[in-house]
Amino acid sequence: MTARDFILCGLEAELKLLRTLGERTVEADVSAFRRPAAGIGFRRPAPPPVTPAAERARKLPVVFLHHAPFSPQAEEIVRKIAGALKVEPVVVSGGVLPEAKVYVVLGSEANRKFFPDERVGPGSYLPHHANVYVTYSPELFVRIGVNAPEVQSRKREMWTGLKGVMQRHEIQ
Repeated sequence: MTARDFILCGLEAELKLLRTLGERTVEADVSAFRRPAAGIGFRRPAPPPVTPAAERARKLPVVFLHHAPFSPQAEEIVRKIAGALKVEPVVVSGGVLPEAKVYVVLGSEANRKFFPDERVGPGSYLPHHANVYVTYSPELFVRIGVNAPEVQSRKREMWTGLKGVMQRHEIQ
């Protein structure tokens, strides 16, 4: 039995006891399970040396695609989204697409521009591109009004979708 199995068996026994005593919720700090604590004998392997070829081969985590340059308000929205997702706000509105784990298409016009043969609604992945997610354009939010009730619901939908994209593609 490994240490991990021992801990899990003990946790299981504790939960069974609590359940028989009528407890239905248990508070637990799971931060210790996310990564090894420093100084307990765990060593992280040294990163391999970065060669120029390896540097070029690295993919960006997320690239936002839009049909045209943003207005200042829309640019601020994208900067806030990227900041909340903890990624660099890389926006492409033309030319060659850089290598990326995920492409986020901002709006239907960008969808038509970059993927003319494939169309889906906001909140969907393109059928033939598993790493291309389509959502609303921030220009739509600016045009309707950032505080309008319709925009607030679309923002929530957009944010939920983007968090799902980050989780699905294991970014962060």
